[in-house]
Amino acid sequence: AAGRSKLAQSRKDLQTAAGKKAAAQMLNKETGINWHLHGVGIESGEAALDTLKEGSVLAFEPMFSFGPDAFYLEDMIVVTAGGHEVLSAGLPYTAKEIAAAMARRAQ
Repeated sequence: AAGRSKLAQSRKDLQTAAGKKAAAQMLNKETGINWHLHGVGIESGEAALDTLKEGSVLAFEPMFSFGPDAFYLEDMIVVTAGGHEVLSAGLPYTAKEIAAAMARRAQ
């Protein structure tokens, strides 16, 4: 629900027809994003955890296809004594951030 809410709020800022169409498709409950949550341990894609406890690591992985392209974004989250910590924080998310990171790497 939080992911859908954030996406719905961000729709007004989209500037291209493709972006607007993709957002509409992602918000469609039948054809939209597959919001996948799974555990992380010895294997990178373990089953969902029955119980969360301090030290548990999970991956929040929304998956979406649009035309011939598929998009996967996985955040790794560890349960802490005080709540949680996003282990993948600081990685580029937006197209602009990813393009800038790739340009820096090419230099």
